[in-house]
Amino acid sequence: LSPTCIPAMSTNSTFPAHPIWEFQRLSESRVAELADVTPTLDIKDVPEDILLSANNKQLRSAVVDGKPIVDVAKLSSSLASLTPPYYYLDFEAVGMLDPPFDGMMAYETYLTQYSVHMDNRAGGGKL
Repeated sequence: LSPTCIPAMSTNSTFPAHPIWEFQRLSESRVAELADVTPTLDIKDVPEDILLSANNKQLRSAVVDGKPIVDVAKLSSSLASLTPPYYYLDFEAVGMLDPPFDGMMAYETYLTQYSVHMDNRAGGGKL
């Protein structure tokens, strides 16, 4: 499987929702190896006995089970440790074929707008 065929394949309507190159830190040869044993190129079809990193095993499990993996205890603990004021960053970014500024490259991402919101209420809440 050549990396140059990936963009062309991604326009196919029967393309998998979670293709094998969503796995982290795969070399070109490893992508080709996985493609050989997974003709559908879908993460859910990667054989369970294939050697994967711990993170990629976790990703495969989430795709196969159809459920995100969330460490609820760790998330709850982290959120409980936060105290007001709470700050929220909202931003928009874009990459354009014809960049508007000198020195930028095509499709280079740049920030178009941002806002920072502050909430002083205990317990957060809706802004």
